[in-house]
Amino acid sequence: MAGQSFKAGDKLRVAAAAEKAGRLDEARALFAEVVARFPGNAKAKAGLKRVEAQKGAGFPAGFEQAVTPDPLATLSGARLSGIKDPFAVPAKPVVTAPQPQSLGALTPGAKPPKGADAGMLATRAVAAHGRGQLAEAISLFDQAVVGDPARTDLRHNLGVCLREAGRFDEARAVLETAVEREPLDPDLRATLGLVLSDMDAFDAARACFEQVLKAHPDHVTALSGLGAVYSATGQTEQALAQYEALVARHPEETDAYVRIGALRRFEAGDPVLARLEGVLRKGRLSDVREAEARFALGKAQADLGEIDTSFASLVAANKAARRARPYDRAGDARRMAQVRSWFESGASEQLVLPEVGHGAVSPIFIVGMPRSGSSLIEQVLASHSRVYGAGEIGVFDAIMATVVRERPEGARLDKPLLRDIRDAYLGEAARLAAPKRIVTDKNLMNFRDIGVILAAFPETRVIHLQRDAMAVCWSIFKHSFSGGLINFSYDLDDIAAFYLMYRAQMAFWHETFPGRILDLDYEAFTQAPEENTRQLLKDCGLPFEEACLAFHETRRTARTASMMQVREKVYQGSSRAWQPYRAHLGPLMEQIDYDG
Repeated sequence: MAGQSFKAGDKLRVAAAAEKAGRLDEARALFAEVVARFPGNAKAKAGLKRVEAQKGAGFPAGFEQAVTPDPLATLSGARLSGIKDPFAVPAKPVVTAPQPQSLGALTPGAKPPKGADAGMLATRAVAAHGRGQLAEAISLFDQAVVGDPARTDLRHNLGVCLREAGRFDEARAVLETAVEREPLDPDLRATLGLVLSDMDAFDAARACFEQVLKAHPDHVTALSGLGAVYSATGQTEQALAQYEALVARHPEETDAYVRIGALRRFEAGDPVLARLEGVLRKGRLSDVREAEARFALGKAQADLGEIDTSFASLVAANKAARRARPYDRAGDARRMAQVRSWFESGASEQLVLPEVGHGAVSPIFIVGMPRSGSSLIEQVLASHSRVYGAGEIGVFDAIMATVVRERPEGARLDKPLLRDIRDAYLGEAARLAAPKRIVTDKNLMNFRDIGVILAAFPETRVIHLQRDAMAVCWSIFKHSFSGGLINFSYDLDDIAAFYLMYRAQMAFWHETFPGRILDLDYEAFTQAPEENTRQLLKDCGLPFEEACLAFHETRRTARTASMMQVREKVYQGSSRAWQPYRAHLGPLMEQIDYDG
């Protein structure tokens, strides 16, 4: 097996000694070498983060949790509907500050020093990955593979990076080659299973995970990955069996408790709950793991009717998550204001691209606050024979991250840039939707950029999901999110502030583009589903189909916290879930001016 002669423990001891002696370059090289061979080695990653921090290299807080994808990479790690990405192993949630790249050069090649060997290239690739420069890391790992094609660990790391960038076809090819060379390496095969899952090739993914588990029944990635496959395909009992086996073998895998809680209720005397409480009593958890454990505990306590203790657990969970992922409230306000400025003083009339025809695919954007019911609405639309439900794709958001960053302060948008945005987005959307011609994109945070959407895609429909404000804010607070897109979710004051920013942004778009945005009320939809389904299809230019009323029967992957709900008929009780906690939520109600 690749790497058997590589003594990670020895390398780590030498690296630690070098760090203690102040030889930071030597320590960094050693830590990086271990990470290059063993991406999941927590001691090596922590050491690399420490050394980089001492050298002022600017590694983000929470090195293990914060890695930025390329523009045009999928942002599905955020999973705005709630539960974290079932396939994020190793977990590397998405943040919103890609490194400087232009829309025309999304995967720039890194230029290694002349004569650089594969080990040096791999070390540089790991460092680039840690800085969030994913395109550079991919280029360097690719060159390292060319330099030493026998090293499957390099192919493994390249495959991981390609997966993070959403380049699943390439990741699959790289990892399949590595598995052919090292068929007994369980980590390689498990990572291939994750990529196959990302591609919705669930039978092949399941075969990968099952093959790993035959030889390695305790393998964390395979247990979790197989559970995620079952969950995504609606096989709840099988998914629960995998997750419960995972926590039985690895009680410290706190994310699995969150997943269990998303699939079933906890009961008094529940052995899973007892195991979770034991993990918390032992302590020694990272901020991220503590947050996951306390979110799961809060859910369990709510299931048992212990409202006050549930609220206390959720507060503690959010505090731990906030330590790991601080929120920049002012940064969000600046970003939204910047985009609004492009459309002020009548500029929108000069920006819209009326001359463009329909592209290869026509998008329907579903926007709003997280937890607004988007999974339900997309499932209804995706049940139509002409529609592909793409879920929370992050293509447009990633493009906008680049545009916002690269536009000088005070600069305006122009039509050439809008055409670039349009072409880049439609190219990726068409690939996802083929052979269908209509695609839904329910990345809810696109509400920030509706003006750009309507200017670049004049043929599109924008559906703005609205739901009871307290239902939305409370649901955000009590769910375990991943990624950096919604760091506002870990504090009730931040949630209130973001909600007010969202409300102001939507008011601006309605005023600037009157009649172009379809407001859809979640509560009203659930009260009269047939009538509202017919109207929704009409508004989207689609003929009525009975399948849209039987959306819960549609066989389609569901990967969010609402995964169970979209497989059930419309229900109306979820918007009242906050009311038992009303005594704790007075300040929030006042801040958002809630009068319900």
